[in-house]
Amino acid sequence: MDQGEKQIDVSRDQNRYITNRSGPFYITGSEIEVEIPFSGEAEAFKIQPNPYTLSPPRASVRGNPLTFAILGSNLEAAQVGGEIHPNLLDFLLQTIRANLIDGPTLTSIYISSLKDQHNFPSRHMQGLGKAVDISRINGMRMSTHYPNDPAVKLISDAIQLAFESWGGRRENFGPLFKRKHGKPHPVAGHTDHIHLSVD
Repeated sequence: MDQGEKQIDVSRDQNRYITNRSGPFYITGSEIEVEIPFSGEAEAFKIQPNPYTLSPPRASVRGNPLTFAILGSNLEAAQVGGEIHPNLLDFLLQTIRANLIDGPTLTSIYISSLKDQHNFPSRHMQGLGKAVDISRINGMRMSTHYPNDPAVKLISDAIQLAFESWGGRRENFGPLFKRKHGKPHPVAGHTDHIHLSVD
């Protein structure tokens, strides 16, 4: 894991008092990159599928592992492994892979919230990292690329569909659907990110 300082846009955080939400509102936080090894040839990431996106991933393959970032205002690299519920971490490790779907290649996800930027009773604040928010696919913000970018839509939808069959799932909110324990759940927002939580 690598840790660095990062400016975090919290303009969409409704739990913060911000007078002007028409643009970004930055605070200083931390970004931690978590590496996930993959099997197969790294050259496969350079293959252009058909159909393909006009907004290619803004990421690079550095050796074997895929990387995803955890962003927050109060994170420490040594704590990240212990900040995610084991069942949720297992889902990410088994699901976030290059060949998640036929067609577009998944190179990275961006975890924009783990245990910060939320207040109780949010699942983010209950116990051991029982919720994550994913806001970027292959470096592209879902807020601007979903559903118009085919790769972002297909991969985002696939993550939500995969979580629906995961044991111990609780909340599965995102642009494709919003379900709690497998049933439709009326909750606002979640059109610009995926929220996944476990029991």
